[in-house]
Amino acid sequence: MDRRILKREIFIYFILLIILGFGMHHKELLSHPIEHFKNIVTAPLGVFHPFVFTFIVYLVILIFRLFFKILRKFAQRGS
Repeated sequence: MDRRILKREIFIYFILLIILGFGMHHKELLSHPIEHFKNIVTAPLGVFHPFVFTFIVYLVILIFRLFFKILRKFAQRGS
């Protein structure tokens, strides 16, 4: 796999992690961020829950990206 592609996908994953984390917990992060981070171990999946949920969203987005890439290839063949 090309290093540029791998770096881009990791970048997309971490941007999703930040956006989803802030989007879901913006009230807690703005009012009491230190306490919120200390309580992350009591989450249903523990410390790894942000990574698990981000990975699920990343996979959904990846499926859409691949689908549109295939559609684009078929459209180019037809032209």
